[in-house]
Amino acid sequence: MGLVLKYVQEPNASRNHFRYRRRVSDSLKPYLGKTELIAALGNTREAALKAYPAVHAAFERELMLAKKAAKAKALGSIATLT
Repeated sequence: MGLVLKYVQEPNASRNHFRYRRRVSDSLKPYLGKTELIAALGNTREAALKAYPAVHAAFERELMLAKKAAKAKALGSIATLT
């Protein structure tokens, strides 16, 4: 059994490279303006393994910022109700 990286898709007939593909939750779509986070990782396993940490970290940061924006908006809504 090989190493499995979360959110990584291997090459197939229509795509000749590895890619990172992650679904964006419905609650965060308004803050990110997209439904998926997608990035090419390279044409080989070695290239994908090398690129994965930086791509994953960048998307984690994007999601964290979107979550903070959603939380701030929710707190702002609550403040206006009181």
